[in-house]
Amino acid sequence: RAVIRLGAIGCLFAGTAIAHAATNYWVGTNGADWFTPNNWSLLAAPVAGDDVIITNAGVNVSLTNSTPYLGSFTITNKTLTFTNWGTVLVAANVSIMNSGVLAVQGPFTTNQMSNQVYIICTNFTLDAGGSINANGRGFMRSPTPNYSYGYGPGGGYTFFNRGSGGGHGGAGGANFEGTTGGINGTNDSPSAPGIPGSGGGAKTGGDTGGDGGGLITIQASNGTVTINGTISANGNNTFGAGSGAAARAVASTSTAPHSAAAPRVC
Repeated sequence: RAVIRLGAIGCLFAGTAIAHAATNYWVGTNGADWFTPNNWSLLAAPVAGDDVIITNAGVNVSLTNSTPYLGSFTITNKTLTFTNWGTVLVAANVSIMNSGVLAVQGPFTTNQMSNQVYIICTNFTLDAGGSINANGRGFMRSPTPNYSYGYGPGGGYTFFNRGSGGGHGGAGGANFEGTTGGINGTNDSPSAPGIPGSGGGAKTGGDTGGDGGGLITIQASNGTVTINGTISANGNNTFGAGSGAAARAVASTSTAPHSAAAPRVC
């Protein structure tokens, strides 16, 4: 299951007042890349202060690098997929409406912790029918049906009678023989996760484990957080073994400065 945390820590844009520049609609006529100018109604990728609206038009969106500090971001009837570990969606107001989805690429191996969903905002709204989905987008399951672990520091162990589950913040589920997942290390903190869930082990010569859940971080500072939709970062369940998951939401009244160039846990 995903771990959602609301706490009195976080980051903020220090003393910055957003000037709303223009409304820029996604048209998506030249591929999925956010930063392709012709994919936008203003024939330019969004700049600081813009109100960005992604709705029915064009293809789904791929966000490959961090956005500037937008005035607002609204998505409905489309999926925006985060790629790269340092990619952050930054806006004063973030609204995920009905059938709007934020997702992430994955899964990945231990040495390729490359993608996460990361949002920094003042006000965050997730309407009913909207979702953030990182299911199975963390560390990969055991890649081969032999005596090895799933990827990640809490990776499940591959064994003859079913593999063990990957863990997060401790050991994963035990296999048929009683061996728990994550015996080669603890997978992060259960209350303040900063890395994805680990992958499960496999049954030797047969069933594979599940990929770990991806990492979701939402930092909302000095504003309002409304969640009526679904935030999901579950590990994939399989007949062989399950896996770990990780999600984090942080509400804050901090006035610490923040740079959107790369995500960090404050």
